[in-house]
This record gives sequence, C-alpha cells and structure tokens, in this order.
Amino acid sequence: MKNKKIVLMVVIALFCALILIICYKKISSSSREETKLNQELSDLGSDFYQNFFYQQLTEEELKTYASVGITINLDSLDKYAMTINRNTDMFVNSKTKEGCNTTNSKVTIYPVEPYKNTDFNIVVSLECGF
Repeated sequence: MKNKKIVLMVVIALFCALILIICYKKISSSSREETKLNQELSDLGSDFYQNFFYQQLTEEELKTYASVGITINLDSLDKYAMTINRNTDMFVNSKTKEGCNTTNSKVTIYPVEPYKNTDFNIVVSLECGF
C-alpha cells in the first residue's frame, strides 16, 4: 500500500513537471518572437527616420520633437518599406496567424542633441496579441 502511494506521488510529480515544461516552452517561444518583432520594428523606424524623415526637418523642429517625439505607426512604416523594397510580412503573430495591429503598433522617435540623423532614442509599441 505504501509503495502504491509513492508510485502515485511520483507519477503526479512527473505529470506536473511535464506541464510546467510545456508552459515554459510556450511562454519562452512567444517572448523570443516578440523580442524579434520589436527589434524589426525598431530597425524599420530607425531607417525611416535616418533616411527619410530627418532630411525634412529643421533643427528647430528637431528640438520640438525632442520632448514630444515623432510617432510613426506600422501602417505608415509599411508604406515606407515598400518604397525601399523592404518586406514587412514578418509582423504576424505566429501562434494566431493574425497580423499585428498596424495602427497601434508604432515607434516613437525622440531626437537628442546634437540632432544628427543618428542622434535619437526610439520607443517601440508592438500590438500583436502576445
């Protein structure tokens, strides 16, 4: 009788461990995908700012944007990406197969001194159902 209880406890413990491993793998996989998409969006936003938008701004405008930021959503970045032959098809949640929200997924760029095209901070907001 005592051996049966021990075997039952071991089986339950193994089952719980298996469930924990499965949950960890799902969470870890989702986290890696989200990190990758955040980096992709940051890279695209940086490219947009450095190679397109920055050239259209005066130093006075850059100083103004330093505090309020320049927000560009994924929809606008997608249009820019088409002009430079860059693919944005990767902005999809691989679990649900749904595309990221192109209005609410965005980057906000904050120019910083000395206001050259590489002098900025970028904040990414990604809405993909993670």
